[in-house]
Amino acid sequence: SHTIFGYLIRKRSPKNVVDEMELLSNRYGVEGFWFVDDTLTFHPNYAKALCQEIIDRGLKIQWACQARVNNVQEDLLTMMKRAGCLQVDYGVESGSQRVLDVLKKGIKVEEIKKAFAITKQAGLRVGATFLIGNPGEHEEDLELTEKLADELSPDYITFYMLTPYPGTELWDMAVDNKWIKDNDLRKYMHSRQFRDIPVMKINMDSEKIRDKATYLNNKFFKSVSKKLILNPAFLYDMAAFSIANPSVVVRAARNLLRTGSIEDSGRIVIEQQLLAHKNVGAIA
Repeated sequence: SHTIFGYLIRKRSPKNVVDEMELLSNRYGVEGFWFVDDTLTFHPNYAKALCQEIIDRGLKIQWACQARVNNVQEDLLTMMKRAGCLQVDYGVESGSQRVLDVLKKGIKVEEIKKAFAITKQAGLRVGATFLIGNPGEHEEDLELTEKLADELSPDYITFYMLTPYPGTELWDMAVDNKWIKDNDLRKYMHSRQFRDIPVMKINMDSEKIRDKATYLNNKFFKSVSKKLILNPAFLYDMAAFSIANPSVVVRAARNLLRTGSIEDSGRIVIEQQLLAHKNVGAIA
């Protein structure tokens, strides 16, 4: 982000943000919002003021956001829940402290565990994203990652293959060390659409990285799916959407045959289903 926008954080006032949410809710019937901030809770006092504005207006809305495990507190999470927050997503990246340090993540494994615990205690769903194929990562590090994912038991989880973006330190490292196959990464910028095309080869073979990401995504997607299957409203919505959009189902089936990724194929249907809804908006 800093390569494009610089290091200055420009914030809209909580009143300005909630004015927009209220307008979208009252005039257009928008019921759900996704905050696209990299870290909505970067300044906890700002997040609290935003929540208080929603609470004071009595807005009956639902929303989700991204946060860092080392800047959420119990009182903030409780307030977010009162203001209509449903889910908080955290970038965990790895279960190995050594890999986290190599990535310069600036967090500790114990901080990850604590953040997940207090988020669940606040009554919020919790999402987790991990990275596979990191610098300095070996088989034992992947075992720690899988172990941590099991322990955290998130409501939503995805394992991505590490992708270097031009302008980042990782990109320079990848070029200098010849980790990347192709310097033109435009076709890889949305890497989750190319799970069968690992971008980098560092310590492990590309095929091993791909297979590990597919294995972990399939394993945890199955556990997440079990929770959704118990939700009659979700099942009804999925069935109705599939009948009305058979081409999406066919595309998901073809993707499954091509990549072997249950998670990717299921995501195709779920994301298209969400796009079909007109009562979900994004706030920047």
